[in-house]
Amino acid sequence: MAWAVCDAGGSATKWAVVHETIHSFQNIPLHPAIASMETIAQQFQKNIVPILKNYSLSHLFFYGAGFEKKQKAQQLQTIIQDCFPKTKIEIHHDLLGAARACLQNQKGIIAILGTGSIAGFYNGNQIIERLGGWGYLINDEGSGADIGKRTLQYLCRTPNPKIMNAFERYFQCPWHTFIENLYQSKQPNRYLAQIAPWLQQQPQLTFIIEESLSDFCRYYLVPLCNRYAFTSVHFVGGIAYHFRAILKKVLQKFHLTLGAVLRDSLQGLIRYHQWTNPVS
Repeated sequence: MAWAVCDAGGSATKWAVVHETIHSFQNIPLHPAIASMETIAQQFQKNIVPILKNYSLSHLFFYGAGFEKKQKAQQLQTIIQDCFPKTKIEIHHDLLGAARACLQNQKGIIAILGTGSIAGFYNGNQIIERLGGWGYLINDEGSGADIGKRTLQYLCRTPNPKIMNAFERYFQCPWHTFIENLYQSKQPNRYLAQIAPWLQQQPQLTFIIEESLSDFCRYYLVPLCNRYAFTSVHFVGGIAYHFRAILKKVLQKFHLTLGAVLRDSLQGLIRYHQWTNPVS
């Protein structure tokens, strides 16, 4: 029989169905902070069910941002179970998915740096402690949303016609239009996060990335590493992946080392469940 695994982050939801081969596909975010559970149910039934119905699924492992709360996880389990009554469903939060993808069954410090950010200690089976992850309005240091917000603040406080022109050319709109679109956006965290790739073309603004990552290390990684006696940190997410050279430099400043860095958790989760649950 086939089985499926899902890595649902703040910007995209990635799926893999494992049978004789691996069929991977991607869809819009299924995040309870972005959409209501009713909307998530509609999106799941419209976009995911028609694909998964092609397989006889024994297991479905779902790892998603925003599903660390038991109530939300139970609601999602009901939504999926109603569509696949004979399939064994497991709902987990995305930090556990990142830990299993990077560390498999080994202990360690794990962090996600993507649209949002979070860190925690993994005991080889479950997340024992987590820090951060309360969203871009409260923290999310080191995330794409935080880096984007810091960039806009810098551009407001330090007018530079050359940099501003580069910004407007990249986003193909005037500055005031970009800001208006941000405030009107239904997902401002994702809108802010799109600024991070532009920073890759602006080496004079690298300090913004360094400051954001430094705050993430200072407030979350250092306490975790001290508490559990680890110096190596493993990461999942686009920010960690694309800015890993800067991340390595920042970690060294705090006497920490860079462990595994994955762009997303999907392939690592496939390996994990092939090893722990030989269900196909």
